[in-house]
Amino acid sequence: MEKCDHIVKLPGFLPSADKGVFLFFEVGDYDLKSAITTLSFPGLPEATLLRYFKDILRGIQECHDYDVIHRDIKPDNLMIKYGIIKLIDFGWARFEDDPQDSPPACLGIPYRPSWGWDDNYSMRQVIKKIEFKLKEKAQEIFV
Repeated sequence: MEKCDHIVKLPGFLPSADKGVFLFFEVGDYDLKSAITTLSFPGLPEATLLRYFKDILRGIQECHDYDVIHRDIKPDNLMIKYGIIKLIDFGWARFEDDPQDSPPACLGIPYRPSWGWDDNYSMRQVIKKIEFKLKEKAQEIFV
């Protein structure tokens, strides 16, 4: 996965006799959850949001190109580095054709509005808002 631009890089590892293996991952600027909660995320331009969305889809496609299913896509597991979104935390990831794998009904942390999250940040809602804005612009142009 060295050529994958939207997946975190693993430049090295160090075996340890008593702790297993230490993995050294690429470091990003911040994760998407931090952007949402501390960097005035609602004020980001639409073009930036669309770019982030495309980056997420490219990262998922890069995983699928190697028959890997991430299974835990959430803002905490999306790193931003130089303005590019990269998938991180492959702890729940599995290979597509692994017969040993029978996934549980639910993975990751359940959505909890009481954490201060708003459904405005779910991918479904972001897509709906983008579609709505595109329809508005089309009506302005063609009406």
